[in-house]
Parts: sequence; structure tokens; C-alpha cells
Amino acid sequence: MNEAELRVLAGFFPATKNITIKELEQKSDYSYERVYSSLKKLKEYGAVMRKKVGKILTFSLVPESDLALLAFFYHSIKRRSEFAKSNRTVWKLLKEFSVNDDIKCVILFGSYAKGNASGKSDVDVLCVTDADIETIARSLSHKYGMHLNPVRVRSIKDIEIDNRAFYEDMVEYGYVIKGLEYFYEQVYR
Repeated sequence: MNEAELRVLAGFFPATKNITIKELEQKSDYSYERVYSSLKKLKEYGAVMRKKVGKILTFSLVPESDLALLAFFYHSIKRRSEFAKSNRTVWKLLKEFSVNDDIKCVILFGSYAKGNASGKSDVDVLCVTDADIETIARSLSHKYGMHLNPVRVRSIKDIEIDNRAFYEDMVEYGYVIKGLEYFYEQVYR
């Protein structure tokens, strides 16, 4: 898979079904021809499926494909990198918090994830863990001068069942700080 194919495939996230070529053009910054030829190759690799919806040609991700996982990593790491550049202090706080080995997955959600945080905004993180994380969160809140608000859950699947609206919001806007593969398995497979 070449870089163009990877960028086109990464354009399937966070939504993964019934994506048009025009949408992928906008997400990848490639021409129609480049996107279409990349999609043909990705279909050969088994990473996407092609389908007509009325007169419109759409493509969907094959989540079981290892190439889809690679594209998710590319998409997520690129987003995280952009976030880190514009939110250095928050990024340092999140990285230090995420070092805890007892935490399986950390996802930034809320106003920072949506890009509309103010100076008084909490740093909201979803943590998949059984460990006590409140003490380290308080310590880091004091160290960085911003309130870290961890929400502890046992599984991302539980959120999908218990609070569908929050789950969809987290998938669309959230930044996976730790546990990319775990998140992918829980959400896309």
C-alpha cells in the first residue's frame, strides 16, 4: 500500500460506511482520479467494499482488514499530532497521565476534543481501567493548573449500550491518547 492509498483509507474515519469519492477527495486532498484509482487498489487488497446507493457509488471500510487498522493508526496519530502542537500543556498532562500501566485506554473527549475549550474548561478523559486513577488525576491537576476529569469505565462496549449519544460523540470527536488498538477493536470490529 502506498501513501496515497493510506491517506484515502484513513479518510474513512471516524465514519466507515457508505463514503462517497467526493468525501474522500475532501479528506485526502487528492483529485477524483487519484482517489478512484486508490479505491480500486484498496478493493483488490480487501480493505474496502464498493456499493451503489441509488445512482451514487459508495465505499465502506472492511474493519477486519489489517490495512484498516493501519489507516486508523495513521488517522489517529495525525490528529493527535495536530492537537499536541496547538495544546502543548494539555498534551503534556495527558501523556503523563497515560503512562500508568493499569490504564488500558485513554480518550480525550469534551470541549478540548471538540476544539471549543476555554481557559476554565476541564480536561475530560475516558479511562478504561479498574485502577484508582483519581489520586494521580488530582496530583496532575495541581501540577499543571488545570482540572483533569477522568471518567473510569470497564469497557468501551458498555458505553455504547448505556449511553449511545455519548458513545457516538466520543467516536466522532475523541482523541485516543493511549490504547489505539484496543479502541479500534472495541469500536470498529
